[in-house]
Amino acid sequence: MLEDALQQAKRLGINIPLGDGRGFTLANFYQRILVPLIDKRGLRRFVYLAIILLILLAIMQIAWQFVRPAGVNGPQSFFGVPVAMLMKDNKNTFNVTLTLPASTPVEITDQAAREVGTLLRDNEHVTDYQTWIGQSGVIDFNGLLRGARNKRGANIAEIRVNLTDKKHRDKSSIEIVYELRPAIEAIGKRYPGSTIQLVEDPPGPPMRATVLAEIYGQDMEAMADIARQIKARFEQTYDMVEVYDSVPDRTREYQISVDREKAALAGINATEVAMLLRQILHGEQIGRIHLPDEHNQVPIIMTVPRRFNIEPHDLSMMFISNSSGNAIPLSELTTLKLEDAAQPIYRKDFERVVYVAGELTRTSPLYAVLELDEKLDDLALGNGQRLRTANLGLDKEVPDTLGGYSLFWEGELRLLLDTVDDMINSFGLAILFIYILLVAYYQSFKIPLIAMAAIPLGVIGIFPAHWALGQAFSSTSMIGIIALAGIVVRNSLLIIDFVLDFRARGTPIREAVLQGTLLRLRPILLTALSTMLGSAIMINDPIFGGLAVSLISGTVVSTALTVIVVPLLFYQFLVNDEARRLESG
Repeated sequence: MLEDALQQAKRLGINIPLGDGRGFTLANFYQRILVPLIDKRGLRRFVYLAIILLILLAIMQIAWQFVRPAGVNGPQSFFGVPVAMLMKDNKNTFNVTLTLPASTPVEITDQAAREVGTLLRDNEHVTDYQTWIGQSGVIDFNGLLRGARNKRGANIAEIRVNLTDKKHRDKSSIEIVYELRPAIEAIGKRYPGSTIQLVEDPPGPPMRATVLAEIYGQDMEAMADIARQIKARFEQTYDMVEVYDSVPDRTREYQISVDREKAALAGINATEVAMLLRQILHGEQIGRIHLPDEHNQVPIIMTVPRRFNIEPHDLSMMFISNSSGNAIPLSELTTLKLEDAAQPIYRKDFERVVYVAGELTRTSPLYAVLELDEKLDDLALGNGQRLRTANLGLDKEVPDTLGGYSLFWEGELRLLLDTVDDMINSFGLAILFIYILLVAYYQSFKIPLIAMAAIPLGVIGIFPAHWALGQAFSSTSMIGIIALAGIVVRNSLLIIDFVLDFRARGTPIREAVLQGTLLRLRPILLTALSTMLGSAIMINDPIFGGLAVSLISGTVVSTALTVIVVPLLFYQFLVNDEARRLESG
């Protein structure tokens, strides 16, 4: 390897030893930095200390994000780097979902949807939209997790909004939704008890909500009361919007029962009465028709028009004939009872659960959840019971309703924690395998550690670069750190291999370190440049921007420091190793 490099340098007119001290060349500039550090132990130690201090300061930037004037959740402090799962992406479409109180007639739901449609129509970036009344729209992957499949009824509506192609507009869909939200909220206030959500397609895995609290217990009434308390805390949280819970509205309904004894005395079969009531209340399919524009047959349903809304007292004016031809009022054959309507019970992992959810306009859910967890943990519930919050660790927890009522955090933060756990395991395995391979290659336990000392150097540039560019530290940023580890270790290996080759030719330690590093300086810089240019195309991408920032900034700083730190560490290792050999020999 060294012979090939020397011959290549000779063909290019580069003399060895490099750096003659005359003029401003890369080799001379580098020698002016490295030679004093090799010759002066005190200066060398000062450089080590400064680099360690810079690494600690960069790591402290992660903790600094939690120091805010308004507490852990609030406007970001200066020089803080927010942490998020993924940044929102610029899309060409978004959804508006309307959920009004359960007793809302479809006409009121339609009126609310039309008001939202009028607002959308006036927006210059909206090309068209489609409205569904009484049901959710076309169910996509995100809709499946949000429970859109089960959303049906007179109080449900959904609007799919299409925007001008993102290549032809100067505003992102994120900004458009942000600007629409105040006007949408104003519409929602005109319909008390309603929830109008602006649903953007998530950049990563879909989820039920950005901030999601799952309440577990055994008594549904107590869980509903807990949900109302938690919902109030959600609404008081900074940057939280579109707060809702899964507690169904309490509605009353009439239960009509056929009095079998009276029906038998009147000479009427109870089944006939039940069938007639079903036809009156729900209609009856009387046939099918083949339409030219439809692929499937269309059912023909005979039903009472909505304008003739049936009231309980109307049963006295509806008759059924017995076998003798006598008309008997339905009110004589039935009994009416006004009672609470049946309510759905949600379950997850076979446990009863109530959801409280909310969305954030701009901030990361990490800070909102930390603030809420501090307020809700050990919350007094009455009867001597207290609420326990959980599921904020790297290991996912399983609810246990036998221990009382508990709140488990899900949503984007849970995805972030799972991702961090996977990244830590992946990074740890990568470092372990790199070390094992290098130990086998160099037949030494110390040389691999010197080569891997370049890995933490990139941290010095990564976090400040995220802050300078206004980029949140996301899961793709973590991927960039893992990828960077392989790049910087390769640079270290190039230096170490060439220094060892020079030593094998009998070159003194000092000259071997200088010439081995100088000979590989340009290839290392070219490798760094290619990495930076290859990553630059992703810098403006909402999702992969974090990956690009980590690779570019980490490559710049780690490359600049690797060609200083690794030669110094390896020089000290060779000097100490030579001294031990002389003592033992």
